[in-house]
Amino acid sequence: MAGTDYVIPSGSITGSAATLTTARTINGTSFNGSANITTANWGTARTITIGGSGKSVNGSAAVSWTLAEIGAKPQLQAAATYYVRTDGSDSNTGTANTAGGAFLTIQKAIDTAVAFDFGVYGVTVNVGAGTFAAAVTLKNFGGAGKLSIIGAGSTTIIAPASGNCFTTSGIGGWYLLQSMKLTPPAGAYGISGTAGTKVAVDFSALEFGATSGGLHIVAGQGTNIKATGNYTISGGAYAHVGAYDSGQVLTQSVTVTVSGTPAFSYFGVASRGGTFLFNGNTYSGSATGARYLCDTAGGMYSGGVTLPGSTAGTATSPGYYA
Repeated sequence: MAGTDYVIPSGSITGSAATLTTARTINGTSFNGSANITTANWGTARTITIGGSGKSVNGSAAVSWTLAEIGAKPQLQAAATYYVRTDGSDSNTGTANTAGGAFLTIQKAIDTAVAFDFGVYGVTVNVGAGTFAAAVTLKNFGGAGKLSIIGAGSTTIIAPASGNCFTTSGIGGWYLLQSMKLTPPAGAYGISGTAGTKVAVDFSALEFGATSGGLHIVAGQGTNIKATGNYTISGGAYAHVGAYDSGQVLTQSVTVTVSGTPAFSYFGVASRGGTFLFNGNTYSGSATGARYLCDTAGGMYSGGVTLPGSTAGTATSPGYYA
């Protein structure tokens, strides 16, 4: 280039340095180039949150979360069975039908079962003979399987001192109640589903005993309660069935044995959009009281079947009975 002189020396130019002139610090470790370095952790720890559970991570060690910490449940890998006996203990595992293996309460068996995601498998709770004096809450669980609570027949008596025999409230799932006698206390219910429940409760081979002012079956707010087999009514109540607020009770094409001429204010009540379907049923035996009450858009479908009772029922507009 004009006006610029470049001088390139002959030979070769070499140069080296054993260390950096000024050492530097990396994540707390001094580094001057004299050797490789490693760091035990990151310079600044970070918090990683999974499922609402946060843990500090700085690279010094592996960090893990349990399923419970991230809000997940272990999934069943096979069908499971638990046992409940009057001589059992809730400190047991519930997996053996012995005094030293069975649970004492149905509630403990349910709580243990719903700690799992059912996946495609079911859980059976076998309840032995005897009287069980605690109310039972049916709880939410995930998966396509069914939770079956099966007694030894009418010798398995669910008679809580207070509260309903079985209650669902605001949950989802699929339950089967079978082979037990339900005797709720005054003003309570044998099976109760309420509060926005998206749950199916099937029952079969149950015996409904007497309750003063209560109901044997109550379905409300999205609950579906269905008889999948024959059953017995041996005691009176305000009503055998109450369907309210879009709840539905289906006892179709089954035989219902009514023993001892129990007394009801109404055998069935459908109100506020609730429905009771009993077409195809066979009722054996008799009862006293009005057969039905349908009001405020509640309705019943009989298919020509007559409900037990000693007087006709009432359907007030916009209630219906067909």
